[in-house]
Amino acid sequence: MMNLAHEIIFEILSRLPIESVLRCRSVCKLWYNLGYDSYFIHLHQSKSMKQPPRLVFDRFKENSDIASNLVMVNREEGDYKFREIPLMGFNSDELQVGRRFEIVGSCNGFLCLTFGINFSPSCLYNPITREVMMLPQTDVALRGIPLLNYGFGFDSFHNKYKVVGVFKTFGEILTVGESRWRKLEFPRTVIENDDPRSRSLFLDGIIFWFIEGYEYEILALDIESEKFWTINCPPPKENNYRGNLIEIDGSLAIIDYEYVRPSESKFRSMDVWLVKGSKTIGFSFSVTTYDMSGLHYATARGEVLVMAKLDRDTFLLACELDEGIHINRCSIFLYSPVKQYLSVLGIWESDLQTHWMVPTLKSLMAAIDT
Repeated sequence: MMNLAHEIIFEILSRLPIESVLRCRSVCKLWYNLGYDSYFIHLHQSKSMKQPPRLVFDRFKENSDIASNLVMVNREEGDYKFREIPLMGFNSDELQVGRRFEIVGSCNGFLCLTFGINFSPSCLYNPITREVMMLPQTDVALRGIPLLNYGFGFDSFHNKYKVVGVFKTFGEILTVGESRWRKLEFPRTVIENDDPRSRSLFLDGIIFWFIEGYEYEILALDIESEKFWTINCPPPKENNYRGNLIEIDGSLAIIDYEYVRPSESKFRSMDVWLVKGSKTIGFSFSVTTYDMSGLHYATARGEVLVMAKLDRDTFLLACELDEGIHINRCSIFLYSPVKQYLSVLGIWESDLQTHWMVPTLKSLMAAIDT
């Protein structure tokens, strides 16, 4: 193979999954330099975009010598593999023992992470290359005012990444690479981050949030123009309550939950609303109802939250556990309502924020310079 032209070797290796590329870098000096060759990195990323994205989430460990691990989900030979990726590249001040963190968002293979007491957006992180880029603190957060929500996205017109910090009645936005945050007036108040429905979602240049006190409206921010608008949603069915926003097959989706009785945590069914369209042409909503009654015994100790849909009929679910002081412990499992298949994965000590991403070898600095 070494007799082939470098362009042909790069074309072959660029079709491999990211894990295989990393292993191939141990073969020889030429292949080791793949991680630094801008032509190969761009070629591999262009082909990776055609492959299924990976699911990544955080896993906090009490009394650990690191703040947490990341967990990446791969599907291999029809089965799901959960691979832990330790946080690396931080100094001792940035990554302290027992210091909680959250994933704010994911975009183009980069994660936006928060650390510290007020959870101000702290850094961008590439979990493949372990490259870290620290972000400046917001002036408001430095005064001790806590952030209530976040957003992270990519402005494809200007080739710039932007991070949003949301306070009670306003927000701030940072164009990554600049030194100061700019004020961003929010027309509506979004849900605070201690609510399972609070997570933001970035899709096709738009960041979405649920609006505080309104189950039927979503606030949308165009990351390029930095303009807002709202999406009116159909109400949940009778006896259902509105859940959270997730991404399903590249589309925005709303999850509604139905329990046997409000006083019980026995999961009966759920509605998945897929949102299609745009601000220009309008939005349409289609709903699929799933029978979740097979989860009765698995969810006896808490309410269920749908974290992601992994394939045509398999969901990643989190069941919050009521164990006194362990308020952030949850049981994680896979469930197929079609096949009535259940696989318990274990107990996570985390609020569990899941995000889809396409792993990349691209440098954070190179991305921001463009």
